[in-house]
Amino acid sequence: MVRRASLLALVKRSFSVVYLKSGRIIALDCVNAIKDYVQGRALDSGAGLW
Repeated sequence: MVRRASLLALVKRSFSVVYLKSGRIIALDCVNAIKDYVQGRALDSGAGLW
């Protein structure tokens, strides 16, 4: 599990959690983080951002 949040995000009450299994993304939780959600969906569709 990888948690992403910046100081500004903490003030805005937003965060993202990426769940990994064997180095692959298996789930993505984004709370009030639309940009993270969109990027995560692109990763899920195999767009090759990573």
